[in-house]
Amino acid sequence: MNKIENVNLNFNSSPLLLIVGIVIIITAVYFVYRFSIPPISSYLKIILMLIRIIIVSLILILVFEPTLSIEYKQIFDPVNLLFVDNSKSIVARDSSAVSNNTNNLVA
Repeated sequence: MNKIENVNLNFNSSPLLLIVGIVIIITAVYFVYRFSIPPISSYLKIILMLIRIIIVSLILILVFEPTLSIEYKQIFDPVNLLFVDNSKSIVARDSSAVSNNTNNLVA
């Protein structure tokens, strides 16, 4: 059975630079769409701003080379094997009692 043990997301550069870059992208997109030619409705303006913010932010994130590492923990159920010698070649005292005890143990 596999179980996720640890998940890490790392960047090549500082995550603070990434956050600053995304804030700069948001302000730049706002100023670009503040006045549009031809004039469009505010609803369409918000949708276009969100699309551009998401796309440019994803490009910026790819520039920072994200690395996602997932560690799995694999759990094995133990298997116990019991081997019984059922040969008649070994003759000992109390062999019938040992045979009965062995049969009770296996069953």
